[in-house]
Amino acid sequence: MNFHDFCRMLLVLGIGFAGAVTLAPPSAKVHQLQTEVTVLEKARENQDERIVAMRQSLEALKRGDSNAVEREAREKYGYCREGERIYHFE
Repeated sequence: MNFHDFCRMLLVLGIGFAGAVTLAPPSAKVHQLQTEVTVLEKARENQDERIVAMRQSLEALKRGDSNAVEREAREKYGYCREGERIYHFE
């Protein structure tokens, strides 16, 4: 290996090192953002499921479904039938 080959090798290694140092922080940020996107997509899916359930409940209430009306009265307003006791667990 002569002096010119050695200098070329050092230059290539220096450029490679500089590229690695330059690209490492953005790469970590990309990974962080990908993780955040995954978390947000899961949260959106959960919200979509809640919306579907709430729409179904609303439609049942609009139809006058007695089971839906009773469930809403019991859950939201704490109503009960005569002789029943309500226990709240938290």
